[in-house]
Amino acid sequence: MTNEKHIFITGTSSGLGYAIALQLAQNQYTVFAGVRNEEDKKLFKHPNIIPVICDVTLASDLERLLPQLESATNGKGLFALINNAGINFISPFEMATEDQERNLLDVNLLGPMQLTKRLLPLLHQYVHRSGKKAKIINISSSGGIVGLPWLSTYHASKFALLGWSQSLRFELEDLNIDVCCFLPGGMKTELFRKSVESHSIIPADHPYSHYYKANMDFMGEVMKKYEKSAAKPVKAAQAITKLLNKKNIPLKVFFGKDAFLLKWLDKLGITQLVKKETVVSINSIN
Repeated sequence: MTNEKHIFITGTSSGLGYAIALQLAQNQYTVFAGVRNEEDKKLFKHPNIIPVICDVTLASDLERLLPQLESATNGKGLFALINNAGINFISPFEMATEDQERNLLDVNLLGPMQLTKRLLPLLHQYVHRSGKKAKIINISSSGGIVGLPWLSTYHASKFALLGWSQSLRFELEDLNIDVCCFLPGGMKTELFRKSVESHSIIPADHPYSHYYKANMDFMGEVMKKYEKSAAKPVKAAQAITKLLNKKNIPLKVFFGKDAFLLKWLDKLGITQLVKKETVVSINSIN
């Protein structure tokens, strides 16, 4: 028998979102798994997972969700919303196109904000019906507290996600809705490969093309190396499941050794060490 606690998750067709959906389903939650197309619905075979079309950048998808989920939960509302969908690309800020920047911000920040606004009635409904707390978990990144080079738009979105989460937490805590930002370090997901593959093209006639080209190649190698020691999504999914089972959850939850390392480097004010690991000096390039 499925748990009467219903959870909606975005970005479940791969990586962390897929792992979270399976983990929660195995723990007898009823999971509405947000996917972007009909083909991705076929990924899920577990009886506790109900795939739902949801591209967080499409207003038409978001408008359909509230009545669809209200009907599917039989008026019981949502116990939790997990904003997981996210993308990335590597690029010198100078080379990033406006389309790249707007698309990333739409997926990583504006999409979660608009989705949350539309589904808050279902979270309130759960609180009123059960007398218990509902939860919003925004999947951010250790990149929400420390900015690495060549990922400026990604970090802009993750810093903003944390700020929005904190503000929303203050607004909703008296209404019995907890808001949490989950800040993992590197994860063994497709995000690494997709980030490297979607890097900006460096024009050959740019005065610093050699500098930027060398650093894009170097950053690609850094990310491939970093991926080898990254955490498995299932471990993060288990941590998120434990969070949902807690009566009270904090605003910020760090996950992974690298996330904690970046947290303390930031506190100690020595994040220049990060630069030394991720930037090829122009003086070393012939």
